[in-house]
Amino acid sequence: MRKLLLLVMGLGVVSSACQADVLVYKIKNTSTITGNGITRKDSIGGWIVWDPQNALLTLLNVTTNLRQFQVQNKSDSTIATLNGGTKQYTVIVLPGDGIGSVLAKGVNRSLNAGTITTWSAPKTMTLDGSDFISPQVEEDKGTLTFDQKTTMTQNGIDANFTNSVSRLRQILLDQGLTEVN
Repeated sequence: MRKLLLLVMGLGVVSSACQADVLVYKIKNTSTITGNGITRKDSIGGWIVWDPQNALLTLLNVTTNLRQFQVQNKSDSTIATLNGGTKQYTVIVLPGDGIGSVLAKGVNRSLNAGTITTWSAPKTMTLDGSDFISPQVEEDKGTLTFDQKTTMTQNGIDANFTNSVSRLRQILLDQGLTEVN
């Protein structure tokens, strides 16, 4: 019986170590598009879902004034931790569709994601960048804010990155938003 208990406890440690937590951030961004005879400002909301263990990142961008959203898998993003002397920073670089990128940067803090792991990641990140796709340029300025409630809900269900993205996508559809490519 003792060996069985040790085996079960050992399997529990292995399964908890393999669990991939998700961190969810709220997006608040202003996107200005200039060129091709127009200048337009869009308010962008939604979420970024991040699996920090496997470096997976997906954006669920909501263009509020158009009531549309887009799900973008950002497998080409770069995520790094930088040593700033007395502070540690996380930087996320999202390549654009043309020439340019968007950079998110914030000071790392201890974040409670509702799992056994306390994550060292920013509570808030500044967002800034531009992307040139002839004949227009898109300029982004905003923030990403750790959404602890949504993070804990998703991790409480199954802590699965793909399932979390699917559930958040369904929430947007249930709100009557239209998904665009």
